[in-house]
Amino acid sequence: PDHCRLPPDPGPCKARLPKVFYNWQAKRCQGFTYGGCHGNLNRFDSVEMCQLACGGQGRGAPSCQEWNSATVVFFHCSFPKEFLSPSSCLACEER
Repeated sequence: PDHCRLPPDPGPCKARLPKVFYNWQAKRCQGFTYGGCHGNLNRFDSVEMCQLACGGQGRGAPSCQEWNSATVVFFHCSFPKEFLSPSSCLACEER
């Protein structure tokens, strides 16, 4: 779908919500911080939802990919919906 080609758009609001967008150039779903209002349709609650919406066009999120914003840092393990602390991320890589 065309919305999978849109860049991540945090919108003008100030909430700091972890979301996922499809990175068309990298051909995978990646994290970003959403402000809570407006934005665009390239915004999903999970990597799984992103992959379903934007197809098998990429590899998904890499194991222990760090998603970083100005004030929010969270990690995604290759196991679905498992958000980890930085210290746990190393354990994820070793699994």
